[in-house]
Amino acid sequence: MTSMRTVVLLGGRSEIGLEVGERLVRQGAGTVVLAARRHADLDAEDGR
Repeated sequence: MTSMRTVVLLGGRSEIGLEVGERLVRQGAGTVVLAARRHADLDAEDGR
């Protein structure tokens, strides 16, 4: 995979979204931004 700096992941709170985000970090993404419809959905994943 080519070098990535920042990735915005829509639907990031779903199980699939979380797995994709973690995989992107392992493959070199510097920053992964999770986006969801409701802020409360992301509170549990903050700082992960």
